[in-house]
Amino acid sequence: ISMNIAILTTFQEFNPGYSLTSIVQDQIEMLTRYGHLVHVVVSESFNPENKPSNCVVHEIMPFAHLHDYINEGEPLEEHKPVVEETARTLKEFLTYYHIDIVITHDLVFQGWFFPYALGILALRDQFPAVRWFHWVHSVPSGTPRPWWSIGAYGPRHKLVYPNKIDAIRVAEFFRGELENVRVIPHIKDPRSWFDFDEASRDLVDMYPNLMSADVVQILPASTDRLAGKNLNAVIDIFAEIKATGFSVCLFVANQWATTTQRSEELLPYFKSASDKGLIPGEDFIFSSEANGGMYKAGLPKRVLRDLMTLSNLFIFPTREETFGLVIP
Repeated sequence: ISMNIAILTTFQEFNPGYSLTSIVQDQIEMLTRYGHLVHVVVSESFNPENKPSNCVVHEIMPFAHLHDYINEGEPLEEHKPVVEETARTLKEFLTYYHIDIVITHDLVFQGWFFPYALGILALRDQFPAVRWFHWVHSVPSGTPRPWWSIGAYGPRHKLVYPNKIDAIRVAEFFRGELENVRVIPHIKDPRSWFDFDEASRDLVDMYPNLMSADVVQILPASTDRLAGKNLNAVIDIFAEIKATGFSVCLFVANQWATTTQRSEELLPYFKSASDKGLIPGEDFIFSSEANGGMYKAGLPKRVLRDLMTLSNLFIFPTREETFGLVIP
């Protein structure tokens, strides 16, 4: 189901050197890639250079000269209009765009963003259908802030923290229970981090196990040399790994499957893998079969290079060469 998802920030620019920017960009990529419409709210003084193009950017968050409310529970006089403007602006925004889910980053945590947190709090009972997820990127330390209370925001608001170990600590600092916290690890998508080619992204979409499996190997091998490269031994090892409970993906980047005979030579390997518990097309893949056979002659170098970054195991039990060109 496609949803309207808003990411609230106070960004004045998409600075590639700012760690939170990359987190937001990966969230945008992930959500848009799977059919959701993403709205990113940024400061009204936003610099549009480097802004993402795969979402809708709204330059509406009221600008303020920030003050760290580390131990204060009331906004300064100069920030009271910011609280009111934040509440009014977000009310209009959520209503007009029919937002289903709101993601915030540090807005209910950092003392610098206290006026914006109060603006969100002012909307407590006005949008009962909207779900809020407030990312907290580090464990709170010291004395809990006077205004830290997740319960004050209402039952549709949850804190998000990247690991289970400190989830209860986060809940306690925000005067809540463990049920008020959702554990979602920080994402760092290799596709964006390594600037994957679009063809590489398409292959990951076709074969999600390339990224999601516990054990992944990319094995370059010419189709006429599969027996000499001892592919059956690699299949046996992957079947054993899967039998121990790990998810696996063995992706054979095979070249020169350009004739009917060469394509038919793949069939015994599919059968062997299937007989041993590997699912063809999921756990065990030939690149020549992908995307309607467009890679029968082999993967482009850039695509092979991208996929190799996803590999965390390399088994090469060749029996017809002492070293081979596959290694370099």
